Amino acid sequence: MSALFFNEVERALLLIDRALALDVNLATAWQRRGWVCGYAGEHEEAIRSLERAMRLNPLDPRVFLTQSAMAFAHFIAGRDQEASNWAARAAMVKPNWMPALRVTIAASAMLGRIAAAKDALKAYERIDPDVNIHKICGHYPFQRAKDKQRLIEALRRAGVRQA
Repeated sequence: MSALFFNEVERALLLIDRALALDVNLATAWQRRGWVCGYAGEHEEAIRSLERAMRLNPLDPRVFLTQSAMAFAHFIAGRDQEASNWAARAAMVKPNWMPALRVTIAASAMLGRIAAAKDALKAYERIDPDVNIHKICGHYPFQRAKDKQRLIEALRRAGVRQA
């Protein structure tokens, strides 16, 4: 995906919107649009896109992808309880899904649930023993510094190593 691999969020949105112009019912494109709008700091647009993806494909066996994107969008919006709830839904479908674990760590820390954040961090470390703040932030091509700073603050509260 262009936004993730090349940090080209605007280009990714343009390409996704072009795909949606060709097929407005393409659930995967709406899901990707949700992620990319989240990276751009457009959390409400991200949430609307993700809701549409779920309506278009309610029986999606890979729903954890959309649920973890929804968790991320709510986290960026500062709605930590909703972020936590969506991350938990994704984890129910795919327990070791790293994007859901990342939001669980961050949202739990921001909610003051440090024990839950540390439990999620331990689960994450079983998958990636070298996890650190810099590495986690590298998964997100944030376009707004405040979104990246919020994630860094949450990860610090959870006890994630700096580098």
